[in-house]
Amino acid sequence: MNRHRALYRVSIDRPGKLSQKKNEAPCRVVNLTQEGVRLETTLTVQVGELLWLSFDLTPDTPLRAEVEVVDVSMPYVGARFIDLSPANKQSLSTFIEDVLDINFGGM
Repeated sequence: MNRHRALYRVSIDRPGKLSQKKNEAPCRVVNLTQEGVRLETTLTVQVGELLWLSFDLTPDTPLRAEVEVVDVSMPYVGARFIDLSPANKQSLSTFIEDVLDINFGGM
């Protein structure tokens, strides 16, 4: 099913860590919105699974969040953020706005 996305998706390339109960694996955050992320990972996951994701938006802005897997097309995983803290929501919103300003500010 194809549905229109109401949020801006920004492409990024950030190393991160994905934790699944007792398993941990490195990942790459390849894009994000205010509601979720697309990751590249070798960790075997299933739709509906809850994981912990940690990565840095900027060198001074870490983001740590629980995510729910919503799409798996290995090596890519789509996930939505679960209960982001107000500070993480603000950091994410500011980061996305800054990226959009840099990329589209002159339009």
